[in-house]
Amino acid sequence: MNSNRHTLRTAFTLIELMVSIFLLLLIMVGVNTVFKTTSETIGAGQAQSAIIRDSRAIQHVFNQDFSNIAADGASIILRSQQIYQYSSLPDSLSDVDGAPKTADLTSSGTETTLNYPFYNFRSHRIDEISFFTRKLQRRQTGNDGVYMANQASFEQWVWLGHLRVPDNTAVTPVFFNPGDGTAQTNPNNFYANQWKLGRMAMELVEPIGATSALPGTIYDSAGVSQDFIYRTPSPSSTTLSPLDTNSNSTQVAHVGAYLLQESRYDLAGTSIAGFATILGTWQPANTDATSPPFYRGNFWTQMMAGPTSRFQCVPFPVRPLTSESTAKLAPILASGVSNFTVEYAGDFVKQDPTTGTVLDCYYDPATGLAKVGGNDGEVDYYVTGAGVNAVKSIRWYGLPRSTTNKTTVTALNGDVAPLRDTVRQCTAGGYGASQAPFECIKPATTTNPSGNNILSAAVSPDYGTGSANGTFYICAWGPTDTVRPKMYRITMTMEDPNGRLQNGQTFEYVYSTP
Repeated sequence: MNSNRHTLRTAFTLIELMVSIFLLLLIMVGVNTVFKTTSETIGAGQAQSAIIRDSRAIQHVFNQDFSNIAADGASIILRSQQIYQYSSLPDSLSDVDGAPKTADLTSSGTETTLNYPFYNFRSHRIDEISFFTRKLQRRQTGNDGVYMANQASFEQWVWLGHLRVPDNTAVTPVFFNPGDGTAQTNPNNFYANQWKLGRMAMELVEPIGATSALPGTIYDSAGVSQDFIYRTPSPSSTTLSPLDTNSNSTQVAHVGAYLLQESRYDLAGTSIAGFATILGTWQPANTDATSPPFYRGNFWTQMMAGPTSRFQCVPFPVRPLTSESTAKLAPILASGVSNFTVEYAGDFVKQDPTTGTVLDCYYDPATGLAKVGGNDGEVDYYVTGAGVNAVKSIRWYGLPRSTTNKTTVTALNGDVAPLRDTVRQCTAGGYGASQAPFECIKPATTTNPSGNNILSAAVSPDYGTGSANGTFYICAWGPTDTVRPKMYRITMTMEDPNGRLQNGQTFEYVYSTP
């Protein structure tokens, strides 16, 4: 008898399939998360490495510039300015009230107003500084058809600060300061991670055959005449050219000739001594006898330190490259610099070596001129502790800044404040509301664009209250200022333009001058 045997084959149930699919998806999500996290970590590491590499190159440039400052330079101009701006497009899109001056720093859901002495991803510094140096340096630009002239000079006028960048208009582009306008009108220089730090070093050479009517001629090493920014043939009491904003070049093919701030030529027809004579002649004709000691005129506004006086750059030149477009690239020192802070220290007051109490000031408050015995041969300091535990620390001057993560500047010890606050501590000289003659020109009348005058308050004010966007502080040392800074401190924050670093990288450099 034959029997039929049927083999029963089992299969996965629906529940088993669903569990298998879930486990597979879970593994895929896990693998994807691992890859995403690894990719972000590697990207952040690469961005950090790139920024550190750039910072080392920048440090070398700063070392060369500040270590070669000419002690007899005609001027040193420091213009410090604070502005509020979004750090990036994602930062702007995440903001709930459309105001960069307010932010939710505690993740509480409530935005509060930021106080400007405390700088972060919304509160930025866009300082500028210019000075004269002596060192052998080659040019970076040349005549039409020559990318870089075969020429060098032992004297330079160096300008450091954020650059003006054009919009996307092809024919006649409009150049914007960092943070100006809107994201639509200023597409390349609006957000802080777009800002470009610039360095323009104007080579200084006295032209041959210059007269009151002719600019003269400057030759390179091969005997080829060069285009340069020249001295305007007019009385020196009306212009500070060739280092005056809007100074003209000798090149005439360009409509109206290239101007100094257009960054076309890095050669100026003067010398350090020659410009000291120009500035020394200009100042007496632009005095303000009614407001001593501010009698020397606001020469800083003419020497690329006014509200809109910044050098221009074109970071995205079209091909084919020309000597002109290449020259517009030359001023770019670094991209993505959201903060550039410059502060100074020096021997401006005489102090009690035990307590740090200010006893006298180096200048006469009635005339603004230097006097003997008003300083002590030591960089100004403040004292913490007492007796054997007393410690001297450098007193840094500049636009008010908290260095201890406080939201306001309420004390001088450790924080940065104008030199004026230290000067006013001197009770022996009758200084009252006085300040240094080079410090914040005409503080009684000069205000920032929003109407806020940082020097109108009393000694050691709470600088965090009532501050407005655009607060500024200016120091302008001229030929008669023999007591000058002995140290500079630069604090710079660099951002990754791709947003791989949340808060950027901050670097601090300190330099002593000759």
